[in-house]
Amino acid sequence: MKIAIVWDWDNTLMDTSEIIYQAQRDLFLVYKKTDLPRADAFTLMNKSARDWMPEVFGADWQEAYRFYLERYAAHISQIKPKPFAKEILAKAQKEGFLSVVVSKKMRYIIHREALSFDLNNYLTRIIGSGDAKEDKPSIVALKTALDGLDIDKVIVIGDAVVDMKMAKEYGAISVLLRKQVPKEKEFAEGLVDYYASDLKEAWKIFQQIKDSFDDKPSE
Repeated sequence: MKIAIVWDWDNTLMDTSEIIYQAQRDLFLVYKKTDLPRADAFTLMNKSARDWMPEVFGADWQEAYRFYLERYAAHISQIKPKPFAKEILAKAQKEGFLSVVVSKKMRYIIHREALSFDLNNYLTRIIGSGDAKEDKPSIVALKTALDGLDIDKVIVIGDAVVDMKMAKEYGAISVLLRKQVPKEKEFAEGLVDYYASDLKEAWKIFQQIKDSFDDKPSE
């Protein structure tokens, strides 16, 4: 049984929520002359920049996006992998999982961050903003990431509802990864198959899923 793990990048493998917020805040202070509440920033984090920026900045969105990337780079020293990130990718590779990243972030930025922390050798494929006809959370991005891979099952892991919806639309197993335990009725029934508070718990879930398929008799 060949299983692909489709990873979200920001706040799943990499701890980037603060750096993204600071860059977005800098952007709004310069281009909108207003501060950006954290709650609003979190909403924007769940969308692709090429989807939300034209709505907010209109014809100037590409200039605004370049400024955002500059501010993101200015805060880059704050970035770090999530605890157990490298270990789980190494374990997954050793156990025969294929690790694929599908993100709203530009692919060259993901490559740069992966190289900085020696994560790149564990990743089979990276699909970022602009690599598919439609960005994540569109299922088109997920299909592009998996195209041509010899796999039997797919696990999608991420920290947001958009990851769970993308998984369900594709027919994949969904794993919600975040510290906060899901509240009752927070997610539609059946949207979240598994919940993990950290990557160590996620690894136990991956093993459980793999074992459940390996134990099934072949037809």
